[in-house]
Amino acid sequence: LLILVSYITIFNFTFIDCMYYVESTVMAISIFLCIFSSIKFTNGNALNKKSILFSSLLTLIAVFCYQGTVCVYITFTYFMLLLEKSDYKKVIAKLVECLLIAGTSILLNYAFMNFALNMLHVSQNRIGSIKDIKNNLLFMKKNTPVILVNSCTLYPKYLLLGILGATYAICAMKLNTKEFFKLILLSFIALASSSIFFIVTKTSFDCGRMRISLGMLIGLMYLIIIDRDLDYVHFDEKNENNKEYENNNKDNINNKIDKDCKNNKNNNANKDNKSKYIMEITKAVQIFTILVY
Repeated sequence: LLILVSYITIFNFTFIDCMYYVESTVMAISIFLCIFSSIKFTNGNALNKKSILFSSLLTLIAVFCYQGTVCVYITFTYFMLLLEKSDYKKVIAKLVECLLIAGTSILLNYAFMNFALNMLHVSQNRIGSIKDIKNNLLFMKKNTPVILVNSCTLYPKYLLLGILGATYAICAMKLNTKEFFKLILLSFIALASSSIFFIVTKTSFDCGRMRISLGMLIGLMYLIIIDRDLDYVHFDEKNENNKEYENNNKDNINNKIDKDCKNNKNNNANKDNKSKYIMEITKAVQIFTILVY
């Protein structure tokens, strides 16, 4: 189930738009690099320079492959932080670093493209000026709901909203209020990050290949549900072990030692759970990239 959901998270409906182009292989590699970068980045500490530098390099290469996939890096980073059950301070610190890495990669790519075009004496009109930002923001505000209604112009109207609505309903039954709020925030990040490029251009606004993070959203929500169900399994197992121990041991000192051991087991279980997701999702991306080749 993990492999299946992980696979459809990557090979989602928006990638169909990418497959119209010969360079779809490059786009797939860019997605792979964004996810790999996100995994490496969230595994490191908030101030781990090696993880930040390595993630920055991978993200820069990914953006040079295809700029539209930077939304995958931002969305997947927040998703990994949700799986980690990170506290809000770490989430904020990591998201700020993530946005800085993504923004720097975009600026470097833009600067390089301008330099290359100037050297080749070629002009482009896809990227607007600073004066256009206000109009572009108003355009985004007006037309983003249209994109959702039209299912990124790839499928019949309201199909995407219908599937998202059904998924939200399932999540509402499975998750508590705090968890559901985090899911809504994930949805907002997926949508906002997919619109990041349209601050400076209106080109390809309604194209699915620029909304890959939005396409990933449904799969990510189901992965969060599976993660929560697995946590309940671990919790039930630990409760049974607790009862067994309490029946067989009455010594207060031993009880204290046992509690410490159970806390360690709990931490290890969470780490093993996260590692399992990383392995399955990475495996799905690798299979996906090979199939596109």
